[in-house]
Amino acid sequence: LDLQCEYSCSNGWTALICAGSRANPDCSRLLLTREGGMLDSDNHSGLYYACSGLDPRHSECVALHLPREYDVTNPHHNIRDECDTDENRAIVDAFLRFRHLTADEAAALSDADAKVAFREGQTAVVEALLPFEAGIVDADGWSNLQLACAVANPWIVNLLAPLEIHLLNFDGKTPADYCDDGDSLAAVEDEMLKYAASVAAAGDAEKAKNAFLGCLAFDRSDAALALVPHLVDARFTRDRTALMEAARANDAVVVEALLAQAGLVDAQGRSALYHACRSGFPEIVKLLAVLPAELASLHLETRHVTKSPAYIFAKTEDCRDILVRAVF
Repeated sequence: LDLQCEYSCSNGWTALICAGSRANPDCSRLLLTREGGMLDSDNHSGLYYACSGLDPRHSECVALHLPREYDVTNPHHNIRDECDTDENRAIVDAFLRFRHLTADEAAALSDADAKVAFREGQTAVVEALLPFEAGIVDADGWSNLQLACAVANPWIVNLLAPLEIHLLNFDGKTPADYCDDGDSLAAVEDEMLKYAASVAAAGDAEKAKNAFLGCLAFDRSDAALALVPHLVDARFTRDRTALMEAARANDAVVVEALLAQAGLVDAQGRSALYHACRSGFPEIVKLLAVLPAELASLHLETRHVTKSPAYIFAKTEDCRDILVRAVF
């Protein structure tokens, strides 16, 4: 779309100023890159008129205009005083609070402040904070996207997914693990597959780990397989291998592609076979129990198979039966 912008009428009103005044956030999005910061003959910007509006859509315009127009508007007016609604003032306050923070300072505040906006679905505040908060996680490693998924807010999920799809929390959970509604799942899956494809093409081993977990969460063996060559020496949460993660995800196709990692153990001394038993996936147990390296990880030379943790903590009787038959 070739927009013929940067035109103003006799009073200096541009198309962007009209969009802010008339509460049209869609037009504001289209016009901000070309007309952001332009003032009318009274030294008013689109932000000024959006702040004085009463329509809920004016709040969306405020959030959109703030990053582009605050600096050119504020020398002429205290923009907060021009806000005619509490929501508009809250958006301006949030913007001012975060605009000069370093990443570390923003992270320290995010638990109590900005994360509330992402958790409660305050979409206008989210747009205002996005340039400053995207990519920052809270004390538990939760990203804004994970919070939006957890509260089933598809609009915010769509906004955040391209920016934070790669982030996991400290438990190694992806955004997909917290999606309960179809719209959010679709948005996250689409972004995850794009991310995985770009990582596989670039061959980035560190990024491949997060993309791999995301693909497993969506049962996308095809996308996960493309990442396998970059995960030969990769270690995940609690020092788990890619084979262990595939076993925990019940993905037989990916497990077969990673059998070269058989026999390795995690930080707690547990192998992929243990994880398959503990998760209750008999098909995966059957694949792994025939491998000498995996059986060796049970240390059966010093104990009976029924005394091994893999047997004791197996989730189903099928897994236990497969384990016993493999040994005897």
